[in-house]
Amino acid sequence: RADLTSITSARNMWKKVVLLAAMLTITSQVDFSSIEFIEAVGRNRRATVFGCSRKDLVETSKLLSEKNFESNWISEWSSSDGRIFHKSRHIFLVNLNCPETMRFLKQAQQWKLFASPFRWIAFHQATKTPLAIEKTFRNLSILVDSDFNLVTHQNNREISYRKIYKKRIDESTFEVEDFGLWRQNSYFDRQTSSLNDRKNLGTVLKACIVITHNDSLNHLEDKRDKHIDSIAKVNYVLVLTMASIYNISINFSVTNTWGYKDNNSQ
Repeated sequence: RADLTSITSARNMWKKVVLLAAMLTITSQVDFSSIEFIEAVGRNRRATVFGCSRKDLVETSKLLSEKNFESNWISEWSSSDGRIFHKSRHIFLVNLNCPETMRFLKQAQQWKLFASPFRWIAFHQATKTPLAIEKTFRNLSILVDSDFNLVTHQNNREISYRKIYKKRIDESTFEVEDFGLWRQNSYFDRQTSSLNDRKNLGTVLKACIVITHNDSLNHLEDKRDKHIDSIAKVNYVLVLTMASIYNISINFSVTNTWGYKDNNSQ
């Protein structure tokens, strides 16, 4: 029953997110498919919208108000804007065609807004190639705990949306999940959450172990000489146990010192 409740909650949340995605159009003009899309998926929660111009944002806000939605919108970024973002307004809608979008996204990264529980809906043109999209987000920390969605109006009857993320922060390539396709007179309904889609990523975690006696490397698990490097031996077994539970791979590095105090360090 708990799993069914979780799945139902995830489905309802995605319906809400998709609803707001349809509201932010590339121009201030709202097409017929977006209106029908909004009517199909139901009501939604509050959101923060970043658009190209004040005119576009005013038009979007009018549409939100007509549908009884509460929203916050931004046309210019300022250092004080970060204070307004909280968990009750955690869906961000951005237009990738706006010239200031990248500056907005870089500032959002500094405030760690790409991590859970924040969600993002980003509109882009259907003519953009995967390489162009990857180049746009290459230096952003959109990782496995992110919920970043690319939404595209394929034509006046179809809207596609995909999720993107990187396995590691130092990678430049993105994993892409084709999450769904909405068609006029219907709507997409998927029961699998984004968390379940990101299993078996093959990422190796790094860990460091401090060994002050070289022979301890031969006795990490056999309980011999427990009084030598005892902390390292206990931690090593604990880490292996956790790795087995969570089905992860560990790459251990070994050092012979706990470090020394440096008065010049900060």
